[in-house]
Amino acid sequence: MARETTPLLENDGPPATGNAAEETLTLVRSSTSLVLVSYLQFSLPFAGLLFVGRLGIDELGAVSLGASITNITAYGVYQGLCSGLDTLGALAYGMRRWDLATLYLKMTLMLLTIVSCPVGLGWWHSQSILRTMVSPKIAALTSQYLRVSLLSLPGHAGFEAGKRFLQSQGIFHPPIVVLCCAVPVNLALHWWFVYRLQWGFVGAPVSAALSDTMLGAGLLAHATYLRPISRCWHDDDDSASSSSSPNSLPRAGAHWPRLLRLALPGSITVLAEYLTFELLTVGAGKLDATRLAAQSVLNGTVAVALQLTFAIASATTLRVATLMGQNRPRRAQLHMRVALTTAVVVALLNLSVLLTGRYWISRQLCTSVEVQTLVVRTMPFCALLQIVYATAEWANGVMKGLQMQQTAGVLSLVCHYTIAIPTSFVAGLLLKGGLVGLWLGPIIGMTMQVLTHSPSARRIASGDGDEAGGSGCLRSKRQVTRSKSPLRPQQMNLKRLARNEDIQGHPNRIHLGKLSEECPALRAESVPLFLDDCERVFGLQ
Repeated sequence: MARETTPLLENDGPPATGNAAEETLTLVRSSTSLVLVSYLQFSLPFAGLLFVGRLGIDELGAVSLGASITNITAYGVYQGLCSGLDTLGALAYGMRRWDLATLYLKMTLMLLTIVSCPVGLGWWHSQSILRTMVSPKIAALTSQYLRVSLLSLPGHAGFEAGKRFLQSQGIFHPPIVVLCCAVPVNLALHWWFVYRLQWGFVGAPVSAALSDTMLGAGLLAHATYLRPISRCWHDDDDSASSSSSPNSLPRAGAHWPRLLRLALPGSITVLAEYLTFELLTVGAGKLDATRLAAQSVLNGTVAVALQLTFAIASATTLRVATLMGQNRPRRAQLHMRVALTTAVVVALLNLSVLLTGRYWISRQLCTSVEVQTLVVRTMPFCALLQIVYATAEWANGVMKGLQMQQTAGVLSLVCHYTIAIPTSFVAGLLLKGGLVGLWLGPIIGMTMQVLTHSPSARRIASGDGDEAGGSGCLRSKRQVTRSKSPLRPQQMNLKRLARNEDIQGHPNRIHLGKLSEECPALRAESVPLFLDDCERVFGLQ
């Protein structure tokens, strides 16, 4: 029985120092853009606290509780579900499959729409549940906030999916431009509705809903009409757009399991981190008001610092997925090592700033001497968290780039809910450890995640277990059987394509985007087949 052995992933040569410098520059550029987007988006909810806080204590508590509920039940879920678009969109773009990248965007938008239905239903009937947790007045105000916030769901979902769609193609500036316009408009809307029109408390969610709608519409207008830079959207060919194409939305059933396998664990990972830090605030509230105030200062400071390492992890996901889509595994390994070094350096800088500046930070964010003392005592533990968090997020970024969100999601779920949260409540409440005991939980939980998760990522990045005799070359050899393959007429051209030096100017390279043009029968299967080969290459199957 005749067989052909064809390298699917080419040896893109030994990584040189110049390549490391290029990858470092790429990582810094993309991480900087992602950090700026995160900070701008992070600043939007504070407008409600700024303006509503002057109306009264109940109004401030209601808007704080409403913002927390929207972040956990909707916006955090959106962020996690869009992680599948990070991986699949970047892979499709690296493979020059513009139609598939657009298809995954449409599927993600449909998924967000489906998820929004039960979320909206829960928000509309939330008052009866909230009455069991807070006072009737705060419950009524929070329920009113959530009902008005239903108007923000379409805009927020569209902006999050569109932002990930563009970022997967290496396009970062449209979200920055839209957010730079939205932040001052958001402040102006809050002032106009809360004070000028005297709508009071209701003006805050109305302003937030209008701002989110403007974000989604503004990103669509900027990327599509003002400056149509997304090649995936505009190069979506007629055959891929037609209803008879296997890559059209009505017939995209083969792609749904792949997207859900990445999106659902990604959502679990994000929610695990969200709830861990939210429950720290709940635990501090069980102690006393002074420790609750100190915990609020610590939470805000740590959230700002962690955005840097989170941006590096997100940039790593996008770059690794794109390089794997281009069949450049050695370059992907190089980027993983560069990202790990960068993440550790940034974490050490964060640690130094938090340790040396903890007195200044406490004085700037609170006036109570007792609260300042608690912040200064607890800040070293928050600084220590930076190291383990950076390493864990780097491993998450690598795994997500290799479409292993399921592994990352399970580990995050176990480490946060069975280790971090119980440890926090036992050490902080039962053992009377106070804020220090509460923060021991995330430190121990993230450390366990690093010990169980990072070794696999480091093995992948260093190329251990490679079949190429220590050369570091990653190679996948697919056995093509002439007599049994259902795609035999097309697969017989694999070797000819592999020897064609006109494919991207590289000999012995099979570029799946070009391959799908030569072999139309492989169009629908290109991405799933390639993702399966990624798993075989790194020994994940």
